[in-house]
Amino acid sequence: MPRTQRVSLAAVLGALAVTVTACGDSTGPESVGIAVSVTHLRGPSITPEENGRARVGCSVDFRAVARGSGAATWLDATVHWYAGTKRLPLDSVVVSAAEIQASWGEPGIDAGETRDSPGWEFSAGVPFTVTLDYRYQPEGSRAAKTARVSFSCGPAVPPGTPPPTVSALSVSAPPGDFEPGDTLDVEYTAASPVGLWQTAVLLTGPCEVRQPFNEELAPSVTRVVRIRIPAECQLGVPLGVTVYAFDVGLQEGRRQLAPPLSLVDKTPPAVFSLFNSVETLAGDYFVGDSVPVFVGAADNHALSAIVWDVLPSGGRDSLLVTGPARVAPGPVWVPLRPEWVGQVQLRFYARDAMGLTSAPLTMANALGVYPTVERPTASASVPGEIRDFAIDARRGAIYVLQTNERRLAIVSTATLQVTATIPTPGAPTGFDLTPGGDSLIVALPSSKALGVLDLRQASPQLALLPLTTLDATLG
Repeated sequence: MPRTQRVSLAAVLGALAVTVTACGDSTGPESVGIAVSVTHLRGPSITPEENGRARVGCSVDFRAVARGSGAATWLDATVHWYAGTKRLPLDSVVVSAAEIQASWGEPGIDAGETRDSPGWEFSAGVPFTVTLDYRYQPEGSRAAKTARVSFSCGPAVPPGTPPPTVSALSVSAPPGDFEPGDTLDVEYTAASPVGLWQTAVLLTGPCEVRQPFNEELAPSVTRVVRIRIPAECQLGVPLGVTVYAFDVGLQEGRRQLAPPLSLVDKTPPAVFSLFNSVETLAGDYFVGDSVPVFVGAADNHALSAIVWDVLPSGGRDSLLVTGPARVAPGPVWVPLRPEWVGQVQLRFYARDAMGLTSAPLTMANALGVYPTVERPTASASVPGEIRDFAIDARRGAIYVLQTNERRLAIVSTATLQVTATIPTPGAPTGFDLTPGGDSLIVALPSSKALGVLDLRQASPQLALLPLTTLDATLG
């Protein structure tokens, strides 16, 4: 049995009449000619999908008849998609020659033969018409020929059918100020003599919000649509409402309304503690530390900052927060300043893009902030890896363990420059100064030895001390 062929198209709204036609090129007896027709069309089947949309599908069986003389080889085929009573071109798909030959059960067809290609499944987001162009190569000919077949998958739309109508459109908003986050109610009635495929509500102006509904070929519908105004909508821009209705022929009806509404923002934001971090924060810290506090904020439109005051000193700092209407950064890091030394509390609040502020959130406990002594430091770069280091204050030296480089480096504490490097027979994995400070002991496991560096020498050399008692089974 030839394998089932599936051809799918995600498309816009539309519908086409259910007709099945077939046409092919005809040739004289000197050359083979192929005609392809539809033998069975099952459907349309309509399946509701998410977001108020639906999918229409048909299962089709094809038959090919070869006339004339000779044979032909199947090449590829092109599927052309159309929608609506005006046959709006939507898309095209090329099916490979290997798939086409498998669907007919043979690579080619001889004159006088009839072959069937069952189980083709077509689906799209709208009722549609398909034209399928089969290409084939007659034996002994360089030129390819085409056999065309068409069918429609969707309810019929008689000529002269009027487009859908939208009536009784009304819009209502909650009393008082109209703000982001509020709900708008849109009520309407739509009707079509051939059945509605989809209706949709579109909000424009401050932002664009579209809400479609699959109407499942109902002759008329009345809907009350509740739409929550998104936080990102602009303030002060007049609102527009349009209701669209589409029938199965992709014919459109619409009605528009411009209610006297524009958005304002008079609702302050909110600040909140996560994991009780503000309520339970306590302990001792030092100037220069940063205290992690899990604080979030929310607003109906847009935030601008999370602010904290330091009590009782009156210090203030903030974290800028732009864009999202809700943010839970984790955590907010509060750097402690020198002027905040003592017992302090933190008080948090949020500010939105309009300058409105939230109710404050204050720590229940106090933090102890203590001064920090800052000592002078110096730094330098040492070539290669630094696995470990040891400071020899008596000799003004820093010994650096460089495992990958298989060496020790000696750095002067006065200049922070490398004064000498001492190679090791294997990769050193650790080292330490002896308690008296006259030697550096280096672990060399690959050599099964300890390295001993006599630091009393002007140019110390590494001496090896074999370790004969190592247990090799321990790795």
